[in-house]
Amino acid sequence: MTQTWILILGMLTTGSVNTVSKKAMFNTEAVGTYSPKHHFDKPFTQTLIMFLGEFLVILMYLMDLRKKKKQQKLTYQDTFKINKDNEDATDVEERKKLLGDRNKKTNSSFEDGSNQSSHDPDFNSNSGSGSGSRSESGSDNVNTINNTKSELKSLTNDPKSKQMKKTSIWLFLLPAICDVFGTSLAGLGLMYTTASVFQMLRGSIIVFSAIIAVTVMRRKLHAYQWTGIFIVTAGLVLVGLSSIKGEKNARSVNKTLLGILFILLGQFVSASQFSIEEYFLKNKPDVTPQRVVGTEGMFGTIMMTAIVLPILYYIPGKDNGSQENAIDSAVMIGNNWFLALMVVLYWLSIAFYNFFSLTFAKQLSTVHRTLIDTCRTLCVWLVEILIGISKPTYGETWSKWSFLQLGGFFLLVLGTAIHHGVLKIDFLQKYFMKKSKTDSSSN
Repeated sequence: MTQTWILILGMLTTGSVNTVSKKAMFNTEAVGTYSPKHHFDKPFTQTLIMFLGEFLVILMYLMDLRKKKKQQKLTYQDTFKINKDNEDATDVEERKKLLGDRNKKTNSSFEDGSNQSSHDPDFNSNSGSGSGSRSESGSDNVNTINNTKSELKSLTNDPKSKQMKKTSIWLFLLPAICDVFGTSLAGLGLMYTTASVFQMLRGSIIVFSAIIAVTVMRRKLHAYQWTGIFIVTAGLVLVGLSSIKGEKNARSVNKTLLGILFILLGQFVSASQFSIEEYFLKNKPDVTPQRVVGTEGMFGTIMMTAIVLPILYYIPGKDNGSQENAIDSAVMIGNNWFLALMVVLYWLSIAFYNFFSLTFAKQLSTVHRTLIDTCRTLCVWLVEILIGISKPTYGETWSKWSFLQLGGFFLLVLGTAIHHGVLKIDFLQKYFMKKSKTDSSSN
């Protein structure tokens, strides 16, 4: 029980630090390759940091793989020892039996005054049967040991892992590409919105996941699930309105609208990514969550450093002539200790959040997941407001439109709880069950 609460607290803390540190990077100014000081508006550099954090999860996979191989090796040694002991015991028993038969026949020959051992067919048959029994038993033991060796050797070599490295590893390239676009679009949206609005709008992934499930995966959703989606959509509208109404001029309103659009697009891509990952995890027995996250982190790091960031460097833009200048990003991080601290916190929070969530995956229920997501959003909002009291540049301020945002947050929580079945709607469930029984009886 203590371990469960530690994992929940770890997921809640690292998940909240993730969003707060990401927004703090955008609000920090530093000197880079050009003057004067400018904000760290580097969403794609943040995506690279995220992939580096995910790549650390590959260490979890390698540790688990090493542990399994060690256990399989011990199993092999124990089984081989047991079979060897059985073989030795059988060998001793057969020798005793053979020796007893010989002594018996020898004594009989002395009593009769003749060498009956060379003429008595019963002696030859008995000795032959004893020898044949020993030979057959020894052969069975040798075959058992050889079979055990080959079977456990195949387990020790872990063919599933080899098969995954050779054939399945490239399957993760597609979700990794989705992760690149989804995270980068969400990062662009966070530049133009507050951290709390960003965190709340991420709840739209339920809506997009439902759309993909119905249209692409051909699934049927229950009535209470559609009700939850409708309530979540209403909550998203209120959160978006509160963000727009809180702006003072038309330019800020346009930026906020653009930010909301980027976040929603990012969540749609992320929903596609999750659907692909779910398909792999359910239909590929050699795929584990640790392998999924770690491999996507590897592919994402390669794509960001070798393709995305170099292309953005040569595309004309406002970042010292580039759309995003990765060299300027590195210089800014080196020139500002607070920015460097936020980068490290963001990187570590990504790695540890995945560690906690994957470790807790077997124990995680829908109730826990909903509770953690809700508490995470609430924590981000409260932390941002507390920071805004002393440092308005880095936090949020409470306004009259915050009540509208609070109402939207309540609807998001309510809709999510209904969609996941945490909060039961009796009349809808009874209606659905009655309809199902009617359809089955008619069929």
